[in-house]
Amino acid sequence: MVFANEIEEIPENRFHEKISELNSFTVIDFFAGWDMPCLMFSPLVDEIAKKFNPHINFTRVNIDRNSKLMEKMNIPSLPALLFFYEGKEVERICGEIQEEELEKKLQSFINK
Repeated sequence: MVFANEIEEIPENRFHEKISELNSFTVIDFFAGWDMPCLMFSPLVDEIAKKFNPHINFTRVNIDRNSKLMEKMNIPSLPALLFFYEGKEVERICGEIQEEELEKKLQSFINK
């Protein structure tokens, strides 16, 4: 399933490139198009991405097409958001999160 949004979906071979941008925070949304929690969480991620653009980059990884990356990143459940700054993971959320809590967390990254 393709989500109707503007968040770029990347393959595993572009993962490192995306998370390693200098002076940049990146959030990677690991998802599956068949997973109901992912389908329900996706619109929230889309809205948050719009609010924090251009301060934080958002990207999606479809685990059906990139299962090795999911294993490599040790993601136990979906949906999963991984937060990176200049290539280093600084936070992760597995499962759903409330909009206010996610916004607060992202704002703290911007304010660093």
